[in-house]
Amino acid sequence: MEWLVTRPIAHRGLHNHRAEFGKVVPENSLAACQAAIEENTPIEIDVHLTAEGEILVFHDYFLKRLTGQSGTIKKVKIDNLGRYQLLNTAETIPTLQDVLTLVGGQVPLLIELKTRDRKGIFANKILEELEGYKGEFALQSFNPFVVSWFHKNKPEINVGQLVKGFKLLRSLARARFNPFDYFMGQLNCKPDFIGYDIDNLNALTSFFWRQRKLPLIVWTVRTKDQEETAKKHADNFIFEHLY
Repeated sequence: MEWLVTRPIAHRGLHNHRAEFGKVVPENSLAACQAAIEENTPIEIDVHLTAEGEILVFHDYFLKRLTGQSGTIKKVKIDNLGRYQLLNTAETIPTLQDVLTLVGGQVPLLIELKTRDRKGIFANKILEELEGYKGEFALQSFNPFVVSWFHKNKPEINVGQLVKGFKLLRSLARARFNPFDYFMGQLNCKPDFIGYDIDNLNALTSFFWRQRKLPLIVWTVRTKDQEETAKKHADNFIFEHLY
């Protein structure tokens, strides 16, 4: 777990969406992962479970922003992944296995589980995908019920609770969580670390979370000022490299 608090982590890989900075490298793509490997930088990725039971590496619930196509990631069929070009590049949506094969333990992985699942379905599928993987990894999620599942069933795996600060209520509405239920879940989930929104980080919030004696990792650092704040108040940070 040392890398979680000592090595800054590339947000969705070392990606670049702006052509004026050079070649476009889409977030959560194999190219973004390869760029991070070349810089020896740990990688944060996002994963979804599709209706077919496949785990895909993609941030949004909707396809439009990154692929220009309508629909949701949940309904994407694995046989059609080649149809979904990311930001008009040759990169397409990778599976988790694609990323695991590429990375192969060369750098650590921080995998965010994007799910409302409370029954351990997604958690069990993640374990199947990670079985036999030799590299270092940790998991994280906004969903405290997923974090709690791992604490109870796989305590040897490091799992973090993501917290969005004062923007949380709007996020809960979109995620269809009952706020009281969610907060109670947070209190009981027993994470191994906290992932916190840099926009809501200050001395007071840092003190509050550190009283739980858990590592505090903030996201997403995009400026030098944010980097200084992260270094002052947190143990580590997730960053985007163009700042």
